[in-house]
Amino acid sequence: MDRRRLLATGSALALAVAFTFTGGIWTAATAAPSPAPAVDGADAGGAVIVVLKDQHPNLKLRAQGTQRTSTTRSDQTSIVQDIKAHGGTDVTQLVAVNAVAAHLSAAEVDRVRRNPAVQRVVPDLPLLVPSKVVSKNSKPHS
Repeated sequence: MDRRRLLATGSALALAVAFTFTGGIWTAATAAPSPAPAVDGADAGGAVIVVLKDQHPNLKLRAQGTQRTSTTRSDQTSIVQDIKAHGGTDVTQLVAVNAVAAHLSAAEVDRVRRNPAVQRVVPDLPLLVPSKVVSKNSKPHS
């Protein structure tokens, strides 16, 4: 074998080995992004909150409420339309956190997780609030 052919064969072999061990240079560059996580059982569907990636930390709720509301609603438009088009119900747009609450099937949760604007999907659980709040300084009623 001449030197040029040996060098070309060796280079091709080295590239093939590197490609195999790294999982493929081209595969990593063209692979679809991982879906957003669905945590704490949200992947089963039901009442969930779809949290968007862009939380607009520069727009304060009290100081810039109108602008924050407008911006978050604009972000949420395509997600809300998509959720409704695929059978989602009880859709509520949230502003304090850039998110959408809805009732979704497990298949819809899986689908919405693949939207690049979605950060995560979490269950929409009820908050238990005590009926009476007692502070340290308050006196008990007799």
